[in-house]
Amino acid sequence: MLTITIQGNDLEELKKDLKSLNDTFNRVEVTEAKEETDETILVTDEDIAEIGRIQEVIKEQEADDSEEVDKEGIPWDARIHSGSHNKTVKGIWKKRKGVDEAVFNKVKAELMNDYAGEEVKEVTPTVVEEVKAPSTTTKTPELPSMNTNAHSLATFTQNFAMVLAQLVTAGKLTEEYIQQLKTHFGVNEIWEASEDQIKATFDLLVKNNILEQVG
Repeated sequence: MLTITIQGNDLEELKKDLKSLNDTFNRVEVTEAKEETDETILVTDEDIAEIGRIQEVIKEQEADDSEEVDKEGIPWDARIHSGSHNKTVKGIWKKRKGVDEAVFNKVKAELMNDYAGEEVKEVTPTVVEEVKAPSTTTKTPELPSMNTNAHSLATFTQNFAMVLAQLVTAGKLTEEYIQQLKTHFGVNEIWEASEDQIKATFDLLVKNNILEQVG
């Protein structure tokens, strides 16, 4: 008669016991009253019930381990944590004896990354549009030119006769020159000059620094 003794007190040891029992069953042909040449192994109903109990315990512990995490947010892992499932005074899983430090750190990092990846939710950043304060500084308007000889082509054209009279008064031009312009333009009065003639006069006066061109 084979007596089955279950000694495991943690998940890994229970799994080993269960595997050992399964190996034994693979070698045993259960009969009611047959004997084998080497030995007779009798498996009782109590043994089968014990196997069922081990399977239930394994399932419960695996379920608990998948949910419970320590203070560092790490779930229990048989590769690096103690089979007793106990924690230190700091609330973290106790390290499995004989585990290489490099292996321990690597597995721990993997667990932290995997668990953190499940907890972190994608957050859409809120974009705050920058609001620019209105400028308190504005461009100071330019002072109007006090130089009566400063003109654009438009103002010179609009005030052609008056500008020439001001230049004569200022001694910039002579009456004789005005007469020469009328003769050259073929007009009786200077204000009868065409736009092209006025522009030609404007360009000539600017070129000889008699007028200052603006605009």
